Amino acid sequence: MEDFQETMNTILVEVYYNILRLEERALQKASNNQISVSEMHMLECIGQGGAQGVTNRSIAQAMHITPPSVTAAIKKLVRKGYVQKCDSDEDGRQVRRSLTSEGKRMDAYHRLYHHEMVSRVEEEFSQEEQALLLRMIARLNQFFQEYTDDNK
Repeated sequence: MEDFQETMNTILVEVYYNILRLEERALQKASNNQISVSEMHMLECIGQGGAQGVTNRSIAQAMHITPPSVTAAIKKLVRKGYVQKCDSDEDGRQVRRSLTSEGKRMDAYHRLYHHEMVSRVEEEFSQEEQALLLRMIARLNQFFQEYTDDNK
């Protein structure tokens, strides 16, 4: 059983870091070394708000980070030209954020990157293997989700 634990730990850590390194490399190339993976994930979160934008609070909740962390990251993304303020239709006092055209370009690039990454993985496996892989990863994800929910 110890062999399973060691092997599983090694594989999980390697998969995590390999995906992270690939994504970092792709983002560095696409943004001319201007954007990090965590900043890209924040852009992705903001992009989901569309033209009406999102609040810092909703970003913090979605990304499971503190509001001050969101504020600091937003300031950087505004300076870099990826995020802008937008008016709130329902409350003029509320500050909302949306993507600039450059932010939308990076968000689209990021979605394409993930699509291509998954497509390349898909090509490596038969349909039966794909079904098994999805079931196993879904179970693994469910396990980690329940574990994180229990430890809130």
